Formats: sequence, C-alpha cells, structure tokens
Amino acid sequence: MTAADAAGLAFLQGSGFDAVSIRAADETSDARATSSAIGSRDAVVVLDHYALGAEWQKAARAAGRALLCLSDVPGARMDCDWLLNQNWIGDPTPYRRLVPDSCELLLGPEFALLRGEFRERRRVDARRRTGRVENIFVSFGASDPTAETEKCIRGFLAVAPSGVTLHVLPGLANPRAGRIRAEFAGGSGVNVLESVASMAEFLGAMDLAIGAAGSTSWERCCLGVPSVLVQTADNQAVVADGARRTGFAEVLGAAGDVDTDTWARFFRDRLGDVEAWRRASEIGRRLVDGNGVERVISRICSGV
Repeated sequence: MTAADAAGLAFLQGSGFDAVSIRAADETSDARATSSAIGSRDAVVVLDHYALGAEWQKAARAAGRALLCLSDVPGARMDCDWLLNQNWIGDPTPYRRLVPDSCELLLGPEFALLRGEFRERRRVDARRRTGRVENIFVSFGASDPTAETEKCIRGFLAVAPSGVTLHVLPGLANPRAGRIRAEFAGGSGVNVLESVASMAEFLGAMDLAIGAAGSTSWERCCLGVPSVLVQTADNQAVVADGARRTGFAEVLGAAGDVDTDTWARFFRDRLGDVEAWRRASEIGRRLVDGNGVERVISRICSGV
C-alpha cells in the first residue's frame, strides 16, 4: 500500500466509514475478496477504478452483488447493472454497445454527484446573475501539473482589468503552492487563498470561475457561476465538448495550447461580455439542479 493509499484509508476510517484494504493477485480474486468483506449485508457495489474491468465486474455480479460502475469515457465492455457518467452529454449509443441490455444508463449532469452544500446554497441564493464580472475564482484542482494557475495569473496581471479581483486557490497537492503565494500574494488585484471553509458559499459569491474541464464544472453550473475551462487531461474532453455544444462555459483550449498570452487576450477581449456570462449562468443552472445524488439513489432503489 502506498503512503497516499494509507492516508486515504485512514481518512475514511476517521470519518466514520467502515473501510478496509484488499490485496489480491488478480481481478477475480479482488472481486471475491470485496464481496467477502461486505459479508451478508445487502449492498450495491460502486466501482470507480480504471484498473478493474469486465473480469472484476463479472466476478462481483456472480457473487450476487448489484453493481454501479462509474465511467469517464466509453471504452472497454462493462458488466454492470447501472453505468454512471455525469459528464456525458449527447447520444447514449456508444455506451449502449458496451453494457448488457439490462444495464440502466445514467448519463449527463442531471446525475452529477454533488455534495449537499451546493444544493442548499442554490436554494438560498436563487438570484439571476447580471453577467458583470468583479470577482473571479481560479482553481485548477489538487496538483495542477501543467501550471495553469501561473499562466492565468500572469495573463491577468498583464492586462490588470480595473475593479476585478482574482481569488486563487492552489491545490493541496500542488508542489508550487508556496512559490505561487510568494510570487503573487499581495499583487494588484490578486488574492491568493490558503483554504476555503465552505466551497459552495465561497463559489456562490463569485461572478466567474476559471478551472479545469473536470467534474467541478457541475458545482459551478449548479450555482449559476459561469466558467472558463482549460482541458488539462484527455478524459476532460467530454466536458469540454459538452461546454462547447451547450454553452454552459467558455473553453479556452487544451493546456498545451494555452499560455500567458492566451489569458491576456481573454482578460482584455472577453471579460466584459456581460451577455455571454449571463447566458452561460442560466444554461448551467438548467443543466444541474443539485439533485443528482437523489436521482441515482432513486434509480438504484427502483432496480434492486
């Protein structure tokens, strides 16, 4: 077990979950060990793991376990009762070809798995946004391996738009976090954060969010916060494509194609497009209402 795995296990156990570690020689043995660890309890197994494929899934179902699989993109065949991809917007055919006829597809951001705080924040703050941008939240995830944070800040400082503040949150696993704080904290219009106590409350106070084209896009949509996205990994292409087709966010491009000058042009030419941000906010709110968890649970309960 790696140090990161051990830390994750300890976190789950410390949070009150009954968490165990399983070591097995192959996928079938791993699935059987998982079923054994569950014991006689009625349980739906949720699989979110790139390395465990159809062999594991078939063994788990053979042991009598109902199985929900999470997926990023259509790939290999899957043997499950439900398949969930909250990022998939569009034709379900690529997935239907990969699963048993009995499998129910849960596709799209209506099934987005958001924490309850986002639904609650949406309930208490139902205002429609004007599209005017004064406060921008910048977060490129835990580690930001392609240094998108620095590119964005430098592009912002090159333009220095009047009356606009950039609120930057370097990820906990970002090895350059200290350097980012040392270089940019206290800069004109830049607020480098140590942490955020309530992400839903903080994000809800922002006029625009900048980040990767990942699952946090749905948190922004739920609160009606328009986004600017950079695709920082191959599996984010689905979200980026969905944003282009529906208009819930502006996609600046893939990480390798985005540099400081790209951001400078954005802050100079696009930031003041009030109508575009207002429209993106409304599209996002229609896509994601914060009830995705309840929908998934309802589908599971009606199928077991």
